[in-house]
Amino acid sequence: MNIQIESSFKRSDSLNQLIDRHVNKLNRFYDRITFANIFLKKENEGHLSDRVTLRLGLPKQADITISEKGSRFEAAVTHAFEVAERQLKRQKDKMRGN
Repeated sequence: MNIQIESSFKRSDSLNQLIDRHVNKLNRFYDRITFANIFLKKENEGHLSDRVTLRLGLPKQADITISEKGSRFEAAVTHAFEVAERQLKRQKDKMRGN
């Protein structure tokens, strides 16, 4: 899987480690992911100012794109990956015919 993380700021080591853990978990859960693009952006919209957009590439299927906001990047990243896991589970069940 090709992983690309883009941000307009210097990411902390703890944020990078959190993203790596979530990406590895998704890859163990669904090993057909071809790429993961993670975009981190600070916005000036009140208390929910940190936006995470996660785009996952799947072979022969439409990409999965999830966008989440949070008061901290850690919370937004975690929530985005939880949503991705549920969507991949549905996709996996659909492929099995369940």
